[in-house]
Amino acid sequence: MPEEKKSLWDRVWIRMFGDRSRRSVRMEKVIGYVAHRLDEGARLDEAIQEEYVRRQTSPDEVEQILDDRRIVEAARRRMHRELGSKEMSPGGRPRRNSF
Repeated sequence: MPEEKKSLWDRVWIRMFGDRSRRSVRMEKVIGYVAHRLDEGARLDEAIQEEYVRRQTSPDEVEQILDDRRIVEAARRRMHRELGSKEMSPGGRPRRNSF
């Protein structure tokens, strides 16, 4: 059975805002990229500002990325690695006098 034609409003919506299924594939790729960069040691603010992310997303979509559980989990993994490193241990850095 042939696929039904999209209504005029569906075609207008897709033309103005893009195909929802294509957008979610694109967003999945960007979220995966940001999570990967965090796992590599990049800071979240740096990863979000990278050219690839900015080129692929709108400011509203960046907010959606920041709220995604995978990004939160990747940031938590990075924080655990850093807190567990010698650099973050109490004896790892010399103390500065606050005088």
